[in-house]
Order: sequence, then structure tokens, then C-alpha cells
Amino acid sequence: MTFDRVDSARLQRQIADLMTRVQRHADTDVPLALDELAAGAAELIPGAQYAAVTVATDNNIVDTPAATHRYPAILDDIQHDVREGPYLQLAMDKEPIRIDDLEQETRWPTYCRLALERTPIRSLLKFPLASSTHTLGALTVCSDTPHAYDEHAFDVAHAYATHASLAWDALRRKEQFATALATRDIIGQAKGIIMERYRCSADHAFGLLKKLSQETNRPLRDVARQLVDADAPMAEADDAGVNPGG
Repeated sequence: MTFDRVDSARLQRQIADLMTRVQRHADTDVPLALDELAAGAAELIPGAQYAAVTVATDNNIVDTPAATHRYPAILDDIQHDVREGPYLQLAMDKEPIRIDDLEQETRWPTYCRLALERTPIRSLLKFPLASSTHTLGALTVCSDTPHAYDEHAFDVAHAYATHASLAWDALRRKEQFATALATRDIIGQAKGIIMERYRCSADHAFGLLKKLSQETNRPLRDVARQLVDADAPMAEADDAGVNPGG
């Protein structure tokens, strides 16, 4: 498919509009801003099925503060456990990494084996998110299809990551960034409560949380924490063998 100047200009506008939203959220809700970065990558980069933002915390834990699906987070967990993988390589070299097929990749054998065992992902692109601080982030896009990214997709992803780096730097400077990393846990608990209560998927549960956050004009972490706190008495009663209703 020919990618003409009109398409390119429209894509640049879409990326610029997205980064404007990210910057707006950065002032009030860092987790939501990070989520916008990941969701935008999955939406705008050709071939991307999933996307995530990765960071190494001060105690060298590879964390995933934002992801469109659980699979990218699983890949980051694998890297943390086995101490090898594309993010750790990127953290040293500060250069983009491309994996066309995990089944054929030879640079990180243990990581690739476990990634294939635990996820359907076959190809990925990973770009550094530059920062004026010492914390390096990474933008990852993944696909279940091998060789999902041609040269055009790589160029779009590179352009997206360049724009995202500016937003990342602004987000990293926010005092609440460290809290945003911890927010992943409370949001995960809230998602689990919704999934159990309504028998829905993780993606649908997260969508409900986001919708409630937007409708109430409250930070996503506050909505999640309220839900978890409200569920705690019921969980404690269950553990004690008490029926709250009787």
C-alpha cells in the first residue's frame, strides 16, 4: 500500500494531538498519561497489536507502568527474572531494538524461549524514551505475527517514540511519577475485583475503570483505590467466615 504525503501528514497530526492529550493528563494524572502513550502506540503504529511503556526502577526492577494488554507486562517480568532481554540491552546501548521473529531470534535464548511459552507474541519493536533524568523508559509494540513491521512501520514507530520522549521527560519530572509506578498494583487489584464481579476480561475491566475515571473527573488511581477499599471489608468478612448480610 502506498503511503502518500496526505497519509503522512494525517498521521503526524494524530500523533501531535495524542501528545497534547498526554501533556494535559500529565498535570493531573500520570498513570492515565502513561496509558495514553501505550494506547496511542498500539493504535497508530502499523502492525502493532499491543504496546507498553517499560521502566527500570531505582532498585533495578523492570516495571511496566502502562500496557494495553497483559502480554507486554509478561515479557518485562521475564526479563526481570532471567536478567536478559531487549529492554536490558536497550538500557545499555540506548538504541532501538527490532525482533522480527522470536522463534528465530538468537540474542537472548532464555528470554525468547520463555516469551514463546508464555505469550503468543512473535515480533516486537522497542525504542528508548530519552530523559534528562537518569531513568530510561522504553516504548514497546508487539504482534502475534512474525515479521509484522516493515520499514514504513519502523519509521512510524521511530517518529512516535521521538514525540513520546518529550512527553516522557515531562512525566518523569513530575513528583508523582514514583507513585505512578506503584499505582499499577492498585489498578490491577481493582481490575481483578471487576473481572470477578462481572465475569469480564481484563481489557474490559480496565475500560470500565477508565470510563468511570472520565465520567467522575477523578484520577484513575483514586477510582481504583476506592473500589479496592470498598471491597476490603467484604474480603475480610469472607476470610473470617462471616456473612456481611446476615
